[in-house]
Amino acid sequence: MRDLLPLLQIVFAFWPFLLLIALRGWWRGRDERFPAALRRSLVTYLILWGVFAAIGLVLWLNRLAPLSLLPDAWNAVAFVLAGLLAGGLLLGLEWWQNRDVWRALRTARSVEELQRLSPDEFEELIAAFFRSFNHRARRVGKTGDHGVDLVVYTKDQGKWIVQCKRYRSSVGEPVVRDFYGAMHHEAASRGFLMTTGSFTQQAAEWVRGKPITLYDGAGLVKLLRASRKNRRLH
Repeated sequence: MRDLLPLLQIVFAFWPFLLLIALRGWWRGRDERFPAALRRSLVTYLILWGVFAAIGLVLWLNRLAPLSLLPDAWNAVAFVLAGLLAGGLLLGLEWWQNRDVWRALRTARSVEELQRLSPDEFEELIAAFFRSFNHRARRVGKTGDHGVDLVVYTKDQGKWIVQCKRYRSSVGEPVVRDFYGAMHHEAASRGFLMTTGSFTQQAAEWVRGKPITLYDGAGLVKLLRASRKNRRLH
């Protein structure tokens, strides 16, 4: 290990070039929406910053000073500030992108408030709801997703799938049947179909006896209120 220390001293000197690597990631993702590309760049930067921080810690424990492209007096300070700045920007971006979602999760009182969210915001709202119960929720909605918008991994290692419908109209039986097929395809033990609209009587009757839970707009508002009181999901 000690033979590698001189190499680590040299490697650490190049940490200022992390910015170029992050900008390259943003440039490659420039066809995405700007916030998504910026977030990707910040995450890349922070991962690499963490690697360099580990190198710096190893050098510090061995009482070795890293080589520096910056004045020695500023090197450590600039490195720490760069990491804090990138972390702060990422947290601020996450808050800015999801401010409407978190506001709805905290304060939603009516179906109309939920219907004012965009489809993406509605999906993120439902994901945030499941995360509030310490489940892991991953958004997967894309072409070929078999009607699955979220995959939820529960605290007891279960797997659920969720479909989110930001509708003003009714969800019919064909949608529910297709969703049931997606449950089998994903090997999920439970499914949730959530809409800001309503369900037809045929859809409600079709799910009886099946591990699918339907939440219409009114039911969803009640569910969000329950989450604010930290109740269990039923």
